[in-house]
Amino acid sequence: MKSARLARIDSKLPRRGFAMVTITVVDEHGFTHHYAPVETPTGALRDAVTLMHLHSTASDAAAAPTEVEAG
Repeated sequence: MKSARLARIDSKLPRRGFAMVTITVVDEHGFTHHYAPVETPTGALRDAVTLMHLHSTASDAAAAPTEVEAG
């Protein structure tokens, strides 16, 4: 089984307590948007990922009670 290779960041490594983040987004029309790498504090990264999970429609659907449970 082949392992996926991660893209290499051409710049220096992030400072201690920071992470280099590259965001790729696929919108509702199927267009892919790539954002430049940004160095961000790891706490801010964790908060952003948490917010995205909380507002995700996929997680909303998974958390919603089914008709059998509700009725």
